[in-house]
Amino acid sequence: MEYDLGISEEPYATACQMYWQIDEHGFFVYKVSEIAKATGLTQPKINETVTQYTRAYSDETFCLDCEQPYIYKNRTDYQNLLEGKNWRCGDCLEAIAFDESKHKRHELQMRYDRLSEEGYMPAEMDIDSMAKLMALLKHSASEDMTTIQPIGKNKDDPFSPNDEYTRSILSELLSSNAITFDPNSNMDRIIFEDDGSITYYPFEVNWLVPLGPDYATLGEFYLSLEKQLPELLRLEGAERSVKELCMQECLSYLEFILTEHRLPFKPGEKTRLVLEKGLQHFTVSQMYAIIWSTGNSAASYYMRGNIPKQQAANSVVGRIDGYIDRALAENWNVKSFGRRFDLPQSALSRLVFNNLLGTSDGGFNLPLSELLEMAKSDLDKDEAEFLNKP
Repeated sequence: MEYDLGISEEPYATACQMYWQIDEHGFFVYKVSEIAKATGLTQPKINETVTQYTRAYSDETFCLDCEQPYIYKNRTDYQNLLEGKNWRCGDCLEAIAFDESKHKRHELQMRYDRLSEEGYMPAEMDIDSMAKLMALLKHSASEDMTTIQPIGKNKDDPFSPNDEYTRSILSELLSSNAITFDPNSNMDRIIFEDDGSITYYPFEVNWLVPLGPDYATLGEFYLSLEKQLPELLRLEGAERSVKELCMQECLSYLEFILTEHRLPFKPGEKTRLVLEKGLQHFTVSQMYAIIWSTGNSAASYYMRGNIPKQQAANSVVGRIDGYIDRALAENWNVKSFGRRFDLPQSALSRLVFNNLLGTSDGGFNLPLSELLEMAKSDLDKDEAEFLNKP
């Protein structure tokens, strides 16, 4: 180890020399308390002086790129450093990160340009994908309509009923090239893997829509999409979107209730089947009441018995199924719950149920059968009317 001394005034110079002095084995000769006693300085003053007026550096460890020596922050840093190890200084790491970011931005820009030239949008989209994209634009498009901002920035207004569903939507839109990464995103949140794949933080990146030659701006595309959606509803219907949103509302509330009771649970196919069965007979608001009741029962089951939390959580699905069966068999009047303030209607739900179907949060308050009838295409409605004629 070597060091540069930037002060000659005593006793500060002596304190600095004693602080960095090492023996032939590389151990410090003096304790800081001994330096304090010898110089009359307090230990905090010694540390302050050393930091301000000395620069200690290694004579064995050098930056792999610029060959500058490793500079010790303090004694602890000296003791913990494995001398001779591979190391890069902060300036060189910053330069490498800049080069990597520049490469990423170039690759993402090329990807966007290629997709834009192909002109995918929006003729090949079905109403389900188009509604998701429109909701994303309504929720997160920047004020100047040049980018789709990170969904995580809009914390007060959820994009979809739950984060897991939002992740799947973004993945779906990305896979179908309806959106792509904005090269102006934070490059730390987009990782290029060795196998050519891209790992990303879905709530922390910006997105672009590959517009194709038919649209000059994102704002122009937005207005076109807004006009096309009602026509697509008339031609295709939106039953799939309606069913999935009602399901996701129930899954969100189930997760909320179990988390509130600190019961770990990961819904699977069985959970979806039971909730689907319930939605055939009850509104989402009524399913909230059923989930709340059965969630409380599962929590009480855990508190009363000597059972694992996971077992109590797993019992919820069976309890929901049993509640539904009894309610139907005994013709119960299941009450409706209101929305919680911390589980507001999502942007996607507003688009589908309020804008397209013309209801006031109908996905929460109306029976699924009624919603599906609203969501049918005109062709399906005409066919149903024909079949029902005497």
